[in-house]
Amino acid sequence: MALAALLPILAPAVLPEGLPCRTANGRVYVRARAGEALGWWLVDTGATHTVVSPRTAHGWPRAVGVPREADAYGLSGWAVPPLIRLGGQALRLGRAAILPRLSERFLAEDEVFISGILGWDALGQGRWRLDPARNTVHVMASASRRPAEVKHHWPLEARHGSPVLRLRHASGRQWAMLLDTGTDALLLRASEARLAGWQGAEQAQAGARLQGLASAQPSWSWKTRLDSRGPLSALQTILVAARAPMDWVDGVLGTGFLSGRTLWWDGPSGWWGLSGTGPHRPPGRDPA
Repeated sequence: MALAALLPILAPAVLPEGLPCRTANGRVYVRARAGEALGWWLVDTGATHTVVSPRTAHGWPRAVGVPREADAYGLSGWAVPPLIRLGGQALRLGRAAILPRLSERFLAEDEVFISGILGWDALGQGRWRLDPARNTVHVMASASRRPAEVKHHWPLEARHGSPVLRLRHASGRQWAMLLDTGTDALLLRASEARLAGWQGAEQAQAGARLQGLASAQPSWSWKTRLDSRGPLSALQTILVAARAPMDWVDGVLGTGFLSGRTLWWDGPSGWWGLSGTGPHRPPGRDPA
């Protein structure tokens, strides 16, 4: 998918006004405008492509071709979107996929009707500051210098158009994890869990569903220590499945690890980080 640079309106050192946003079950939704369409968009770093509902894409020019993912995800075609405006910033995409089922409530448990899903093709164009515990999101132009409040940061690599980071478990095992703000779950392959020496398990419901990805294999939950050489919460509940959603990662790191902290990433500069140590808010629905 063609990518364009994020249009810088504010200086990189200036924190822009926060975007209107909602949080529910670890997911974050921002208020954005695409052409005449104003609505809620899911911030989903785990999605390779930005997708929109047919209603949002009504009147947009259609791009040539059918998405390769059409059979697996029910996509119906490509559209050429106008500028997507997020507060004072604007994103330009060469095309966006159309997902018919977005015309209904996509994530029913969140009670949010959404216009689209911002994937990494859009989210990777600039710098983001995501604070689900305080319902704030900031979007900035990419900059080579990291802000002073980001005390801990790590390299962020791109694999198959998605952001991947490396974690080191206390056992010494290193895992390549998909950074996925579209879920609050932490998912790891069972083979990696066994190699890390995990013992004892509580079997969870078979066919666990994560971000729309159904697994036919039973899953288990472990309480374990997760050390990324940074301030991740010491004790996490990790869902262990027979396989990861993608064969090129060992697992998925969702927003459940934040524990009141703020998540940063800068796509063009290739880093992610954490700041803040605010109080943890239990997961749940926010009022409309």
